[in-house]
Amino acid sequence: MAKKRLAKKMAKKREQMLETAVQQPTAPAPTEERIEESAAKPAEKAPVKEADVKEDVQEKKPAAKKGRTLKVNVCLQYQGKQVEEQEIIAKIKAWWKEQGNKIKDLETLDIYMKPEDGKAYFTINGTISGDISLF
Repeated sequence: MAKKRLAKKMAKKREQMLETAVQQPTAPAPTEERIEESAAKPAEKAPVKEADVKEDVQEKKPAAKKGRTLKVNVCLQYQGKQVEEQEIIAKIKAWWKEQGNKIKDLETLDIYMKPEDGKAYFTINGTISGDISLF
């Protein structure tokens, strides 16, 4: 019960301080009395709010470098043969066009490569599936 009262008092005091800070753009210079009072009282910690924590975390994130993108090249090697990621995607797009579809209709592409079978199995837009030869 005492904790609730103390929390309410602190919240009310915080609101009053915010109101006076808004009314007075500059804080008055500390006087000796205020310094002695603050030294005599132990520092009271305000309850931590979830929003405050989120703001702190967001502020600590490093800023992403603008204009730079990560370029990734994937190459699958198996028993002396190799194939690049771009080749696999190009083959799947060609298959998609052969089926009478437009490339712009291709929204998602999930690929599972199985080199021991020499095939890449894929699912397009979550519903259409097929396979192509890897090598």
